[in-house]
Amino acid sequence: MSTIQQRRSPAPASSAAAGMAGAEPVGVPSTPRTRGRNLLQSSPLLVPFLAVLVSTSLVGTFVSHNWSLSRNVHLSQTLRSRLPAAALDNVPAPIPYFGDKRNVFNQVFVKLGWAWTTLAFFLYLVAAFAFPPSLYPNSIVIHTNRVSPCLANLRRYLLATTFWWFLTQGTWFFGAGPSIAARVLVLSGAVCIPRDALEGGGDQELVCRGGPGEYWKGGHDVSGHTFMMVLASLLLFQTITPTLVSFPLVQRIIAILRPSTPSTSLEDEEKPLVPTTPVLLATYANLALIGLWWWMLLMTSVYFHTPLEKISGLLFGLGGWLFTNL
Repeated sequence: MSTIQQRRSPAPASSAAAGMAGAEPVGVPSTPRTRGRNLLQSSPLLVPFLAVLVSTSLVGTFVSHNWSLSRNVHLSQTLRSRLPAAALDNVPAPIPYFGDKRNVFNQVFVKLGWAWTTLAFFLYLVAAFAFPPSLYPNSIVIHTNRVSPCLANLRRYLLATTFWWFLTQGTWFFGAGPSIAARVLVLSGAVCIPRDALEGGGDQELVCRGGPGEYWKGGHDVSGHTFMMVLASLLLFQTITPTLVSFPLVQRIIAILRPSTPSTSLEDEEKPLVPTTPVLLATYANLALIGLWWWMLLMTSVYFHTPLEKISGLLFGLGGWLFTNL
């Protein structure tokens, strides 16, 4: 058993240990303005990742818009995103696999997107708390502050979940009241077409009851998929960033994005923590889910919703992420 290697003062070591779980710098006065600036400065990976998400949504929207204008599209993006899955059986024209909401990735993962995000988040949170990283390989480091970083991440998750719930599920807990997105849809002039009308219900009373299979015509339907893919990806990416910076490839990318000044020596640089195997496995699982969310964000941008609906979903996603870091 090796002993603790004392190569620097306890303060940087404690700071580094807290960094693995995403804690804020210690001893720095925090205000909403400085917190936002410190957030982007503390992790140079966040800016390029934000650029990837925004460009993916905008490029996919641009391609979708021009493709629908240049071809005689039988089923528009608006209809494809709003029609119930059962109604797609009556569409004569072939639908691209990822343009069909019945595809397995949409049904298994996206429909339960926040549940998968929650699972990945807590997998990493528990691994980082139970199997903390060390400053040096095969060394024992006593972490004096593992609770605060985990609580900081948990706070961000609870704020993100609250934002997701109110926008997509309901304006109060337990589903009481329509969601903000549903209110926007109605206030913008959308009209509900009951399920019986779509299925040829005959003399049955045609009334929308908020159940599955109903179709909303007109109005502005905020892209919930775009919103959730952006918010979930940013939440997970920010959570695992302290582990990502220990990867050699990521360190080289950081060196390109933020080169050290000549006055900065290696002793002044804070050495990345060495992640344990459980933390690495949890990080890889989160990266896999982030990759899937990125792909589904692209597919949503190409095949579903109007350009304005996708842009509003993107803005809500970015706003929700900023809300988690207040």
